[in-house]
Amino acid sequence: MNNSLALLDLTDTDELINKIWTPAYKAFKKWCHLDILRLTYFLDETPVLAKVSEVEDIGGYRPYY
Repeated sequence: MNNSLALLDLTDTDELINKIWTPAYKAFKKWCHLDILRLTYFLDETPVLAKVSEVEDIGGYRPYY
């Protein structure tokens, strides 16, 4: 564990993002687009949610089904 943390400390963050995170994210997104049910993982890309800046607490739990 300590060796892994030390290795991460020595590694450039941009390099990790470009070599690991970005390809993994693209593969996951491609996989999600194969099935309509998995598209819910990308709700943050919908135009409606992109304009939400705050969520109001109206009190209590209300199931939506």
